[in-house]
Amino acid sequence: MERSLFQRIQTAFQRQPGRIMLADENSALELHRLARPGMTVEGRTLSENVVFLRLNPSTFSVYEEFIHTAQLRRGMNPVTQEIQMEIQAAQKLIRFADQYHIPPAETQQTLDRLNMLLKLGR
Repeated sequence: MERSLFQRIQTAFQRQPGRIMLADENSALELHRLARPGMTVEGRTLSENVVFLRLNPSTFSVYEEFIHTAQLRRGMNPVTQEIQMEIQAAQKLIRFADQYHIPPAETQQTLDRLNMLLKLGR
């Protein structure tokens, strides 16, 4: 993600108040361990106010984690509604890809991921 865009987003999130934690090498390995087979994890929503991101996150991953914080604020439960939360986030990212300045390659990856999630959610 472009540095200036990330800084603007981070500043806005901190006003909520929110906190973005960036991974060091050890915590980046922990993110990798959280991934399902065939998937990578670039971030994790820790609460409605805290997100954890790898260094140099993709545009997609930053917005996805913020979508998850909003879902938590609305009362969604990541334990019982994980697939539904992931599907909703992917759908929103695809719908707003132009507004969020998500590169086409990341949008395609999101679409592929959405199709996989829809199969899991059946």
